[in-house]
Amino acid sequence: QQKFNLLREESEGYSKLITELNSDVIRKTAWEQVLQNIKSLIGCFDLDPNRVLDTILEAFECHPEDHVFYIPLLRAYIIDKLTLCHILGFKFHFRESADWSTPKSLFTCAALLLKHELVDL
Repeated sequence: QQKFNLLREESEGYSKLITELNSDVIRKTAWEQVLQNIKSLIGCFDLDPNRVLDTILEAFECHPEDHVFYIPLLRAYIIDKLTLCHILGFKFHFRESADWSTPKSLFTCAALLLKHELVDL
């Protein structure tokens, strides 16, 4: 199993994933259907599940107001809270190490994930 696949290595699969997550339709679609579509994309294009989780978090960060959709999706998708915590921590660490200001939306997502007990402090 290859664990180093970058977005460019499976560009069609990740493009479809990003389209799936950022479509206006998702606000009207049940998260269960989107989760099923994501699992199909992972299987069809051999996408890395951790990279998919990171992409879901990116979409959530872009639309934190849609937390009613993203929180149950993330809860059903993740197997291990620790993995989600590591990816979230990496996002904060990257912003700090790159001397970029951390966007408010990332703090909002982190707060929502804490509130809904998807990550622990």
